[in-house]
Amino acid sequence: PEFRYEPAKIAGTEFLKSILQISKEMGLPSTYDRHGSFFEHAGQWYFICNDHSQTNSSFFRETVIARVEYRGNGEIEPVVIDARGVPAITR
Repeated sequence: PEFRYEPAKIAGTEFLKSILQISKEMGLPSTYDRHGSFFEHAGQWYFICNDHSQTNSSFFRETVIARVEYRGNGEIEPVVIDARGVPAITR
């Protein structure tokens, strides 16, 4: 929830704001323009993506990263994006 977009708070074009508002009205997660990649490092899978929600600007993006966890049947658990990110890897 802390990384969901609030259309009224995002500075940007009216077109971008309308996309966010429509998503909200449809009950969809407001993740406009959040795209990223999965990668593996040291035997752990991660998801990394861009994010506008913390800057309140459609013109400035931050990067967020989350661990990818798997269920016993091999399905991916929902990826949790939050302010904690992932712990540093120590050797």
